[in-house]
Amino acid sequence: MTEEIEAELNVAREALLESEQLQKAGLLRGAGSRIYFSIFHAASAALLAEGKRCGSHKETIATFGLVFAKTRRLDPKYHRYLIDAEDFREEADYVTTLPVSAERVAELVTKAREFLTCVEDFLQGEWRQE
Repeated sequence: MTEEIEAELNVAREALLESEQLQKAGLLRGAGSRIYFSIFHAASAALLAEGKRCGSHKETIATFGLVFAKTRRLDPKYHRYLIDAEDFREEADYVTTLPVSAERVAELVTKAREFLTCVEDFLQGEWRQE
């Protein structure tokens, strides 16, 4: 594993930990943002392992879908997790009139943890298609 891939994974792990701490503190908007960045950086690590370097968040999301979901190299649900996390982050950050649900944050934290584990397993060659 390259240093750059490991750095992306470390940022993903740190963002997940931050999201869990923010969730426990009741800071749900901040947790939503960190959830997305955990998933985003894990996706970036997986793409780097495939020689794909993306220049934007939208490009990363689209490329992850093409490389992993469309080919079913990873369960397509992980692409959905990435899309949903980005949508949630944008709502939490920019739509101040919408309440942020503690249940939704808890669900997304669980999905972020699952996403990160999937990518780590994939990068270690331990991933098996369901």
